[in-house]
Amino acid sequence: MKKMKYLILLFFITISVMYYINYKEGFKSDYSDYNTIDRIKTGTNNYAYCIAGQITCPSGNRIVIDDNYKGGKTYDYLCSNNTQVECKGNFQHKMNVEQLEWKTPSSREISFPYSDDYKGFTTEYDYIPVDISGQFMNFYDSSGDVLDNINKCTMLNSDIDTYKCNIASISRMFDLFEKGITSFLDDLPIGDALKKLINKPQTSTSNTKCIANYGTTVGKPLCCGQTGVLQKSSTEYVCPASKPTCAGYTCGHTYGTCS
Repeated sequence: MKKMKYLILLFFITISVMYYINYKEGFKSDYSDYNTIDRIKTGTNNYAYCIAGQITCPSGNRIVIDDNYKGGKTYDYLCSNNTQVECKGNFQHKMNVEQLEWKTPSSREISFPYSDDYKGFTTEYDYIPVDISGQFMNFYDSSGDVLDNINKCTMLNSDIDTYKCNIASISRMFDLFEKGITSFLDDLPIGDALKKLINKPQTSTSNTKCIANYGTTVGKPLCCGQTGVLQKSSTEYVCPASKPTCAGYTCGHTYGTCS
């Protein structure tokens, strides 16, 4: 029985380690780090790119090359123990194993070959053929002109990954929009008033949300040290006799809770 317990424990430890390794080799679950394309140096001024994947070593460690590449990180094509790195996870599934030519999924159908020498990587380039800018993956010719661009999320491994990536991108877009609006309002003479209006807590019929203690009447001060008085339109947010005290209310941001 004791031996069985040890075997079960070993099984869960093994699963946990495998999960940790897979997580470290992949993108974050919200794809917040999916904004660069790493590459390997294969020769003088020649590079192969790992599109929508992660550069890994079957054994040994990756060797970073500091070459001022702005699109991601550059690694040596050999690991620390002289095994060859791989581009693992996402780009290869778009290709038939025997087909080394991929076309962008748009009306332009730009040919984009990948290597039969470096597993999962593109063929070698002496210029930057692809990068990520916001939501888009852009493809370039040797002159730096854009040949095509696609939604970067469509390059991921499954429909679920694509969905999560798109949702994360939309969420980040709204965050940036909100920051932009806040910055804009800061410059307006009536900015503070507008921000309070925008951040006003949404109406709720639940009497557990509050802005004033039980017994507070119209025109009397709000709770929790907040400035202002109770308005006729807000009497529903006065705590009931069964839970008379309102705590945690911040004007324009957070309702309090009756207790």
